[in-house]
Formats: sequence, structure tokens, C-alpha cells
Amino acid sequence: LLFIKKNYKNYNIFIKEHPNVMGLRPSSFYKSLKNNNKITVIPTYENSNYILSKIDCTLVWTGTVGFDSLIRGIPVVSFCKPYYAVGKRFMTIKQDTPINLIYRHIKRFNKKKIFKSEQLEIFKFVSKQLYEGNYKLHSDWSNKNPQYIKDVKKMASSCKHLFNYWF
Repeated sequence: LLFIKKNYKNYNIFIKEHPNVMGLRPSSFYKSLKNNNKITVIPTYENSNYILSKIDCTLVWTGTVGFDSLIRGIPVVSFCKPYYAVGKRFMTIKQDTPINLIYRHIKRFNKKKIFKSEQLEIFKFVSKQLYEGNYKLHSDWSNKNPQYIKDVKKMASSCKHLFNYWF
């Protein structure tokens, strides 16, 4: 929120929280956002793909919307390095990163077509993590849950032919 408060005058900001987080913050948080006409809070049930067609950049911590953005060629900035943090379109920032650096990053890639070769590099990077078993969709994942194990095996089986191609 500090980053948004510091920079909201420069941009129109759309906030879409993860469904598991919505409502966990104090109501004052949402009220402060609601009272600012440069900030739009998007319902958690809204399709992210529709929103991505309307934006110039995605600011994210670890959400899959960052991955969705990257493979569509939308620049991504993040305060950490999620599982898809790869390529020139991804930028890791800090609270005190100068806004002009972030703006240059956005401008560098804004509305620039992403090529299949770049998308393949992103998929290759993510696939290596899937292969090694580092990817976690959510924090309550457990190897004691038979459905989760079944899903992981299905994922691995469906990706198997890609590993022969890439590795």
C-alpha cells in the first residue's frame, strides 16, 4: 500500500486481490482505496484475462496474474521473485525503487509484441521448476492430500513430452 500511496498520482491503478486474501485486511484499507478515484478495486471473481487486455503493466507479489501477464507480453514488476521471474519483461523492485526506472521498464515493453521464442523461454523456466517440484499453487498444498498427488502426477504426465523437447 505504501508503494501505491507514493505513486498513485502517476497512474490509474487497478487492484485485484487474491480470493484467499480478500476480506482479511481491515475495512479501513478498502475504504482508503475506495475514496481514491485513481484506484479501482476489481472483484476477485472478475476474469483476469479481460483485465490484462486493459493494462500497461502488472505489479504483483507472487500471483499467477504475473505469469499470465508475462506470456502475453505485459511488463511485470514485483517486490519478490516468483516462480516465473524470468526475462527482460520482468523487473524486481523495492519500495524505494525510483518511479522513473519503473516507468522506463513499462515504456520499453508496453504494447510490444511478444514472440513465441520469448514465450517458450518463460515456459521453459517455469517447466524446470515444475519438473523439480518447486511450484506450489497455494500455501496449504500437502503431499498427504491424495487429490493433490493425483493432480501433480497428471501435470507431470501432460508435460513429459515438453521435457524431451527442451532438455
